[in-house]
Amino acid sequence: MTQQDFIDLYEKYMSGKCTSDEIKLLEAYRDNFQLRDLPWSAGMGNKQEVRQEILNKLNSGIIPSKKKSF
Repeated sequence: MTQQDFIDLYEKYMSGKCTSDEIKLLEAYRDNFQLRDLPWSAGMGNKQEVRQEILNKLNSGIIPSKKKSF
């Protein structure tokens, strides 16, 4: 699977349009995925904008827990 194939499949997964076979493929690939410390390139977009978008998505998925009073 190429990097672009992975990106396309991941975007399809995030939009909820993956088949069960595609999800299995994505999970299998993810298990073999190794992060590399590669330099940021212009083709990846604006680094600060991408960082903020990732943080926004992470924060929107966090569900605050109810505080327990004692």
